[in-house]
Amino acid sequence: MPTQDTLAASIRKERGRLQKARDRALQKKKAVDQELDSIERELAAIEAYEKAKGMRPASAVKRAPGRKAGRRGGRRGEKRQAILDLIKQHPEGLSRGELLNLMGVKGELWPILGDAA
Repeated sequence: MPTQDTLAASIRKERGRLQKARDRALQKKKAVDQELDSIERELAAIEAYEKAKGMRPASAVKRAPGRKAGRRGGRRGEKRQAILDLIKQHPEGLSRGELLNLMGVKGELWPILGDAA
């Protein structure tokens, strides 16, 4: 039967192993999330372009599992970040209409920006 010291050492060793495994998994998750965000921004840009040109968006777009058609989901602050990215891409500035057009939305930005506007 192990003594208290060897049991405590085993627990510390296992905790360290699990923390390292968790850190690696979180790093992988972060990389995947960044890749997905990039893909989502590119798809949004394509949709905005199609909308600006009066084209019909592709109807066979595959959605992430669990996503419903027409539903704009996403993590908190994702739309704000997309707006900031567009502004950074256009140092000469954008009008409200241009920003709405690039975002592929109609109407007000307030629902997008929330209380930060």
